[in-house]
Amino acid sequence: MRDEIGSNQIKTVLEMTGEEANRFFLKKSSYSNLELPNYISFESILNKCEEIYNGIDENNRNIDYIKNTNLGDLQNLNYTIYINKDGHHSWRPITLINPFIYVDLVNYITLKQDDNSFDWESLKERFSDFQRNEKIKCFSIPGEAIQSNKTDDGINITNWWKNIEQKSISNGLKYSYCLFTDITNFYPSIYTHSICWAIHGKEETKNNLRQSKNWYGGKIDSKIQHMQYNQTNGIPQGSAIMDFIAEIILGYVDLKLSEVLLDLKKTDGIEIIDYSILRYRDDYRIFSNNKNELEIIAKNLQEVLQTLNLELNSKKTFLSENIIFDSIKPDKRYWESKRQTLRNSYLNKEKYDKGVVTLQKHLLEIKELASRYPNCGMIKKSLTEFYEERVNLLDDNPEDLEVLVSILVNIMLENPIAIPLCITIISKLYNITDNSISLNLITNILNKYSKKSNIEYVEIWLQRLVILNKELDFANDINFSSNIVKYIFKLEGNLGKSLKETKLEEIFYLKWIDEIKIGVSLDEINSIKLVDENEYDDMSMGVSLFEIDIFKSDVYNNM
Repeated sequence: MRDEIGSNQIKTVLEMTGEEANRFFLKKSSYSNLELPNYISFESILNKCEEIYNGIDENNRNIDYIKNTNLGDLQNLNYTIYINKDGHHSWRPITLINPFIYVDLVNYITLKQDDNSFDWESLKERFSDFQRNEKIKCFSIPGEAIQSNKTDDGINITNWWKNIEQKSISNGLKYSYCLFTDITNFYPSIYTHSICWAIHGKEETKNNLRQSKNWYGGKIDSKIQHMQYNQTNGIPQGSAIMDFIAEIILGYVDLKLSEVLLDLKKTDGIEIIDYSILRYRDDYRIFSNNKNELEIIAKNLQEVLQTLNLELNSKKTFLSENIIFDSIKPDKRYWESKRQTLRNSYLNKEKYDKGVVTLQKHLLEIKELASRYPNCGMIKKSLTEFYEERVNLLDDNPEDLEVLVSILVNIMLENPIAIPLCITIISKLYNITDNSISLNLITNILNKYSKKSNIEYVEIWLQRLVILNKELDFANDINFSSNIVKYIFKLEGNLGKSLKETKLEEIFYLKWIDEIKIGVSLDEINSIKLVDENEYDDMSMGVSLFEIDIFKSDVYNNM
């Protein structure tokens, strides 16, 4: 299915051959969607894993051949970074899947087939079944930007804006009501066996329990179980391949819901034909001109989900009679009313008779946005514009520097989504040249976070501040706990020495790999760096926005 934002912008994986999809999923940006400083790179290890698998006889080119133990018995195969969702006590685990396991899974899904010759092309045909109801539209199939000056993440966000927000507003012409809802705790709630149900059918799978383990979907199920200590509840979050697997299950939900709604005429004498459903991953917008029919659709969606051990999120479900107003997220409605006045002030200061809004006043407005709508998307947009249009143009540090930094730290403390951008702005404001200032700043930020759990993501970005000066000795005085930070810094006596002294096994457990079968020693694999040394060595005295900005200005102008 060609994504409806336009054939010149995105190519979904369902439009790709198996080889094309394989290359897409093995890109470093597909491996992890976590925003990290750009000197942290998984490209080298992914390429090495692919090279090792390709060097093995084709009949044995899989993880079962290269392992020397039962993977399901190992708890520490992957690396997990916990991202705070709300600034308080809700956490999202982002998993960096062990690269050997990740490449094997991608290879199987895109390049292999089961004993019944079910393969990538067969899976694409299955998606045709999922999508046959024209009244249910999905706009979240992973894909890549066709234009070289666009990022995959940026174009997918544009996709959401055009095909979810804008289409919802358009639906206001045709429909009177919309039910907004999503699935509760979706990724952690996925039952891995339901992957096989979705691909081959639940009845068919259950009637062939032993054989289905060797089916295409059954093998995907097993591979995911083995990478997470044989757990059958939940799939790892944080990669394009897992987003795609989630779409397999959600596509099956679309199919079963379509079938149930069609059967209503036979079972209950009810014919529901005047409706439309827009879905972006597990977020649903259900449109109708009849409240009763809307309730019937929602009820049947809930019942379909329950057969897969999933359920709708009652806290985020609401009925709207003002489709145009509610189609736009409240944080966007709020910020757009503030944004234009702010931008008129500093972009047209010669014509603006009320005076230019100060940096502090501007940041306080962003702080107000963040307080009203914690961790919302508009925080990223507002901070990006603050950096691009104001901070990045400064010639001298402002007199109220410490006040500005204090506001920024407060914003990122309560809004984890803002951490990369706030660190970017702080680095530019300080234009760091003095180690004592750097040490004091970073220590103060760490102290602010000291009472919080799982602060690794903050530490990774604070590390970016430390290494700006290339004078790393003082970093020994900072109490970092992150394994990734220690891996890069080598705080244990190797600080500032060659990066080749680091070992990959400090992040990913590798001793389950049979060196003889892969024809490569673990020492050679361990020497592969998760650091792009060119980026590491050539960093300027500041953090460039391109390191974290998934948007382009034309995206922001539209959104």
